[in-house]
Amino acid sequence: MKEKTINDIIANGRWNWYGEGDNMNETKKEIEFKQFCSRMWLDNCDENNYPGATTYTEDEYTSKYKNYLTERFNKDNGLVTNGT
Repeated sequence: MKEKTINDIIANGRWNWYGEGDNMNETKKEIEFKQFCSRMWLDNCDENNYPGATTYTEDEYTSKYKNYLTERFNKDNGLVTNGT
């Protein structure tokens, strides 16, 4: 059965979490989700580029905010938006 959403992919164990999938077998949706997470992380870096700001590596960011990223990816159809 082909997964339809990123939640299906994660729930079915095809892709445990960000960066842990088999690159040769990734679906288009998985690749889009990785790209979405990278863009969101870069936006977070830009927004928190000042002395004393809490910063994260890409892996730390995606791990800490995986639920938020999954919700936003599904809500915004994989597009990075301003959240409105």
